[in-house]
Amino acid sequence: MAMNLQGRMLRPHNQIQRPSLGKGPPSSSCDVFINHRSTDTKRTVATLLYDNLRILGFCPFLDNKTMKPGDKLFHKINDAILECKVGVAVFSPRYCDSYFCLHELALLLDSNKKLIPIFCDVKPSHLRVVNNGRWRPPWDPEDVRRFEAALEEAKYTVGITFNSSNGNFSDVVNSASDIIINTLIELEDEEEHNLPIARGSEMGDIESQTISNNKAAPRIFQSNNRPVTLKFENVVYKIKPKEQQGFMSKRRKQTEEKVILKGVSGMVEPGEILAMLGPSGSGKTTLLTALGGRLGHEGSITYNGLPFSNAMKRNTGFVTQDDILYPHLTVSETLIFTALLRLPNSLTKNEKILQAENVIRQLGLSRCKDNIIGGYLVRGISGGERKRVSIGQEMLVNPSLLLLDEPTSGLDSTTAQRIMSCLWEVAKGGRTVVMTIHQPSSRLYYMFHKVLLLCEGNCLYFGKGSDAINYFSSIGFCPKVAMNPSDFLLDLANGVYSNESEEDHGSVKQKLIGEYKKRIDPQLKAMLHDEVVEDCDHGSDEVDRNKEIREYGRWPTSWRQQFCVLLRRGVKERRHESFSGLRIAQVIVVAVFAGLLWFKSDTSHLQDQGQGQCLVAEFPSIKQIGIGLKGQVVAAVALGIMLVAYRLVAYFALMRIGVTKKLA
Repeated sequence: MAMNLQGRMLRPHNQIQRPSLGKGPPSSSCDVFINHRSTDTKRTVATLLYDNLRILGFCPFLDNKTMKPGDKLFHKINDAILECKVGVAVFSPRYCDSYFCLHELALLLDSNKKLIPIFCDVKPSHLRVVNNGRWRPPWDPEDVRRFEAALEEAKYTVGITFNSSNGNFSDVVNSASDIIINTLIELEDEEEHNLPIARGSEMGDIESQTISNNKAAPRIFQSNNRPVTLKFENVVYKIKPKEQQGFMSKRRKQTEEKVILKGVSGMVEPGEILAMLGPSGSGKTTLLTALGGRLGHEGSITYNGLPFSNAMKRNTGFVTQDDILYPHLTVSETLIFTALLRLPNSLTKNEKILQAENVIRQLGLSRCKDNIIGGYLVRGISGGERKRVSIGQEMLVNPSLLLLDEPTSGLDSTTAQRIMSCLWEVAKGGRTVVMTIHQPSSRLYYMFHKVLLLCEGNCLYFGKGSDAINYFSSIGFCPKVAMNPSDFLLDLANGVYSNESEEDHGSVKQKLIGEYKKRIDPQLKAMLHDEVVEDCDHGSDEVDRNKEIREYGRWPTSWRQQFCVLLRRGVKERRHESFSGLRIAQVIVVAVFAGLLWFKSDTSHLQDQGQGQCLVAEFPSIKQIGIGLKGQVVAAVALGIMLVAYRLVAYFALMRIGVTKKLA
């Protein structure tokens, strides 16, 4: 249903088709409220956007265009904001000097309106509510606090950045119009399907339950179970070389073990996003795997002061770089089956289905929820949608700690921003989010609360992302030109600064490592130790902690429930294989081969024929024992999916009867 308008502003009016947003003629109420500083933008972005939306058939509100003489300023603006569906904030260098601009912004966010920011000739980090003495009359302190909170939230909302000196006004206006239209369509979808009813014709008896439209979302999704503070100190990981076998092996010298991580430290608190940056081979994925409890290591990694345990494993979400999904299940089926397997029995079946529908809407998957996932040989949803489904599977269980390995790799900038917005909302709910990422855009970079820069297993920087440039400038590494901060950090991690030769790259890295150990590492270690003391002083006793571990360590569902859900999921996934061409060809080839072996043979060899036929019949089962089980165990241990979601005995029982596929 979503529409991507590719038209330009100067397209004739009769060639523009407005999307069907509701029945009947266009409403005279405000669709889009444009918030801007008129002295900066009234003849540029805001006015052009207003005109373009009018051409497309919408009803935007712009103060100097919409208001007439005699209108009461606050009354008119407040009514327009309350009636609008989407707000557009055009930030400019003097935006924060205006009381009216900040009042409109705060009212938009207080009214829970969808906000689309446009940063025109200003960086988000430069926007601050500062008392410069020019406010007349002086602002109320309560208003100032309200404005600061609204501005901080808007700065970390994904939007559009525009430089009027070398940018194209047509591009930014059309991009903003496309985003507005898609947002309006999504809002209409959510209104029409406020609490969707699962489709019994496609989902069988699992999804045939009707959910009332006035039922609230399960409480498990609204609040975090147990906020987790993640601390890691002096984490070291080494790879031991394999012993060489064969003759001449004794004469070869043993190679030295390779150190992947060299004393990495850091801390992430609930509500924060930590992004690990670095070139390929710097140890990002290795560190992420160690933080997820899937890798042996040296050093200390604690979760609320406790080591990793089975309870913490079930309270942790891990999204791998490669999306491991069933290709022939739909988006809705995938998330509903996950909810039925991983959500506790304290929730009813209807509440679990409602939980899955809530995640679908929150991740913007409503338009493709009935489409199959797809894979290498089957066409399905896009890569960004597949990534959001993978994230949704982990969000279903309301994890306190969410780990993601390059969630934006291979995606376009718009899709990457949407995924980051979802993760920002996840962290905002009191969860701890840690991710590895390659070359984020500047807009994504400023959404990170903390940044960890790695180089060949060494730390080069740990701290706020907005302070990274100032830190490197203080030690003599200042960017020569304005550039994306993440690009500058990756250049430094590769030893590239200015026009140094290849021989100087090593010296640049060593200097950065030395400065980190001298400036940042002591402060970080002191902070980690102070936090440990505080945890010990204010934490519960050992008995309460063990009780909490046992509570979180229980399986969410019984073995019988897991078996039944896996059975239904396996049947739905393999229904397409019943009469596939490959299966028919396999049966025909085996039948012809067996027939040719004993064609026109003497009846005296009847015993040999029976033995041969038994061998042919048992061959597939014997092959599965040797190959299927080994491959499945490796996949289960490597990905850690089944060990968290359900018991392995239920899965292997279904695999032996041929219902579950080898790679789940």
